Amino acid sequence: TARKKADAIETDISLIEKFVYSKPRAAVKSIDRLKKKIKRMRKAGLHSPLQEYSAENIAFKILRREEAIDNLNDMKYDAYDNILSIG
Repeated sequence: TARKKADAIETDISLIEKFVYSKPRAAVKSIDRLKKKIKRMRKAGLHSPLQEYSAENIAFKILRREEAIDNLNDMKYDAYDNILSIG
């Protein structure tokens, strides 16, 4: 279950990655939305009876270990850089 959740989010990250440079404003909105989704998922997992052993929390740890969250943050930085650049 945790692997499926992590794979779904990694798919979303891959889709956003395709338009970071062509549509940076849309990419920033999508990244923010996805980060909120990840945050809600982990929070729900930690408040469940299984707490740190819940599928949602383990999915978050998978994303963190595979550097998907770092990749998402880097894409947001690049999109902002693209929006604010001159030229």
